[in-house]
Amino acid sequence: MTKTTLSKLLLLLLFGLSSKFLIATPPDWIPPENLQFNMQIVAFLELDGGGYSTNENDLVAAFVDDQCRGIASPIASAEGRIFLSVGSDMATGETITFKAYYADQGQIADLSESVSFVSETLIGEYNDPFIFTIDVLYPPALYTIEAASNENGTISPSGSVSVVHGSNQLFTFMPHPDFAVFDVQVDGISVGIFDQYEFVNVTAPHNIFVTFAFPESVDVVKDNKTQIVLFPNPVTNQLTIRGIQKTTSQTSYLITDASGKIFLSGILQATEQHINTTHIPAGIFVLTLREDGQKPVSINFEKAY
Repeated sequence: MTKTTLSKLLLLLLFGLSSKFLIATPPDWIPPENLQFNMQIVAFLELDGGGYSTNENDLVAAFVDDQCRGIASPIASAEGRIFLSVGSDMATGETITFKAYYADQGQIADLSESVSFVSETLIGEYNDPFIFTIDVLYPPALYTIEAASNENGTISPSGSVSVVHGSNQLFTFMPHPDFAVFDVQVDGISVGIFDQYEFVNVTAPHNIFVTFAFPESVDVVKDNKTQIVLFPNPVTNQLTIRGIQKTTSQTSYLITDASGKIFLSGILQATEQHINTTHIPAGIFVLTLREDGQKPVSINFEKAY
């Protein structure tokens, strides 16, 4: 068996095993299906600064003009070898160029090499891989973080904020007079109550939204450092209590008017609980929270009509 035939057999085996490493990451390079002819390339991908990639999230793609004709990733267990299948509907004659995507830096490179397509040929050997080298390395990818808040305060910076791949971005929250931070949502998920929030090692677009509420709806329990929030204030049909620190003891609540008359009472079952206030008349009320061994906390709120 010749060296070339052995390499082809090994190539087919490893290419089949490596198919799970073919990933769809930015940029969206997708070769067409059912091309009539193909050729194979065994290669290494040069790194900017020396050496070869073993990162299975990196990509090498083959192109004819702007059409992707094949895509593959380095295989770490094969010392970073890339097994790239290139397709065509012509048995010979097309010129194949190459691009790379470096995932850690979020950068795209035009590669220096080009080859002529010849069906059923093999370029590079397992023990003598073809080398892809960098011709032009474009700047790192930019991602957009959409930053906004409600009208009771501001977030800085705000709007569409561009962030370089892999860098950090800090946002600061500034309530207007008589307001305080009520909630911070990142990518649609509440992450708590902060004065600022930092995205670390940004590798994708994000969004952040800050809700500011009346400061009298916020109280701090200094003993256990828990922040209690009531919302909305004024309330209509449902009062939300957020920020209860669950311990082995129970936290009970009372809702009274200014004279001390009790309208509602119960036990808080979760760190965030909703209380039906439909049957409470309009007016000013006091929510009192009691936990064994802790100082009671009282927070005023208004029931609207």
